[in-house]
Amino acid sequence: MKAFLKKIFGKENEKQKESAKETMPMQEKSSAVDDFDCDPDTFHYILQKKPTVKLIDVRTKEEYESGHISGAALLPVQELSEERIDALGVKKDDDILLY
Repeated sequence: MKAFLKKIFGKENEKQKESAKETMPMQEKSSAVDDFDCDPDTFHYILQKKPTVKLIDVRTKEEYESGHISGAALLPVQELSEERIDALGVKKDDDILLY
């Protein structure tokens, strides 16, 4: 997945993976493909701090329909492709949260 996102967005991850506790509150840093796990409180914090963040729900359609975060776009992980990402209007400099 990380390699796929690097290919699409053309950016290298310059830092080692850090724990959510070490990186949160979310540091202001240049846009790059960052791979990190975060707890629900951190996820909520990011949504509050960056209201323009793009939310992408990578679960199945059935899971999405059973409940999802308001404003999240559905893009099941099995269907990830450059074309589908483009169709969502995601740009290289956008902040993105996948869940």
